[in-house]
Amino acid sequence: MNHIKNLAGQTVIYGLSSIVSRFLNYLLTPFYTYIFLPSAYGDVTILYAYVTFLNIILTYGMETGFFFFAKKETDFSKVYGSAFVSLLFTTSIFVILSLIYLPQVAEFVQYGHKIRYVFWFVLILGIDTLTAIPFAKLRQQNKAFKFALYKLLNVLITVFFNVILIWVIPHFFVNDGKFFAFTYKVDVELIFIANFIGSLVTLFILLPDLFREKIGFSFSLWKRMVNYSYPLLFAGLAGTINEFLDRILLQNYLPHNVDITAQIGIYGACSKIAVLLTLFTQMFRFAAEPFFFNRGKSSDQKEVLADVSKYFFIYGLVIFVGVMAYLDIVKFFIGPKFHEGLKVVSIYMLGSLGLGVYFNLSFWYKLNEKTYWGIIITAIGAAITVALNIILIPKFSYLGSAWARLVCYLVITVISYLLGQKYYPINYPVKSMLGYLFFGLVAFFLCYEFKLSNIGLDLAKNTLIFVSFLALLERKEKVFSIYLKK
Repeated sequence: MNHIKNLAGQTVIYGLSSIVSRFLNYLLTPFYTYIFLPSAYGDVTILYAYVTFLNIILTYGMETGFFFFAKKETDFSKVYGSAFVSLLFTTSIFVILSLIYLPQVAEFVQYGHKIRYVFWFVLILGIDTLTAIPFAKLRQQNKAFKFALYKLLNVLITVFFNVILIWVIPHFFVNDGKFFAFTYKVDVELIFIANFIGSLVTLFILLPDLFREKIGFSFSLWKRMVNYSYPLLFAGLAGTINEFLDRILLQNYLPHNVDITAQIGIYGACSKIAVLLTLFTQMFRFAAEPFFFNRGKSSDQKEVLADVSKYFFIYGLVIFVGVMAYLDIVKFFIGPKFHEGLKVVSIYMLGSLGLGVYFNLSFWYKLNEKTYWGIIITAIGAAITVALNIILIPKFSYLGSAWARLVCYLVITVISYLLGQKYYPINYPVKSMLGYLFFGLVAFFLCYEFKLSNIGLDLAKNTLIFVSFLALLERKEKVFSIYLKK
């Protein structure tokens, strides 16, 4: 089980940065939801959904292409330089054109009345795209600590300026709506300004690392990198549709007799309760991509993929059951005015677990240069997401979006598994994984559906169920004691 321990070690290092960074970042969720109304937080949710789409487009799969060719080519400087110069060129065009046509861009995303919001997001997108390859280089060279430190600094700076701009200045320096000679209003625009400052400072911190490596460029290599990477653009875009398009579709398909931005804000805030599972998936992804690409086509690669997928799934189930067992406590992570949306949490978390499983199953086409399958699979998922959202949102509001997300990831996981068994067969322990899923769902059902009148007794009951589930996993798979063995 050494490969599990090695990957776990890298995951922990990336995870510490992700957990601390994301935890600090997610602490902004209660900060926002206890200060802003659901409609204001809805603006944040919608605009960050657009940013996620554009981030995929602007990086066009070049990070994964960089990982692949960095292992394959002998001249690392040309791989690094070709990837970075490519993103620098395309990002510069995007930022310049977006600022020239800013009113039109704002109208397109239905924020013509709040054009300043869009201005900040154009700048944030440009800066964050430029840092993508330098951060990927740190991961590729296993400089997990430096990667973690820079990510943590980014979040600390962003959180600091959120607190300063939204809470400190209004409470201590604003008199009669004035901050010195300027009119000062607590608005969600301050969130975007804080994000911009954090991104800009991170870019300056990365500059020494950026230019420490020789930046070469090869047009022929660049063409090969683009040919490998561009299918991942479409796969990533389709995947982002699966993950974030529901916010935009809610904007267009919710009934007009409800406060649309408030409903989106409630959905966005409740989805943040899935933070632990999201963090786990993210930190695993940071560690797993360079881990598997650096192993290449090792003789035991398939066995390692099978083991890793099983343990990822088990730990994901532990997080899901744990959060749902203590939802009566966890719900105070967001403001009370958002609690009406708590019914989506379990569905959203199961969808997040499905996304993590799909990520594990996607390595078969990445390692075998069959990235076009990523386009096909995620495009099917995107079609399901769009169709189900359009059908379900008018009837079930954001609950329909949560179900659409879950169904999407279930379908593409099954498709990826079946295709993988044809082109790159791996002996996944499917029966045992489905068995653990069954027991996890039973534990969730007993915790969530059978409520006792006293909250203390209910939490005690849920703790007993959760501990019993953990004991089952330890007995069957040694999920905790495995790390005590040398």
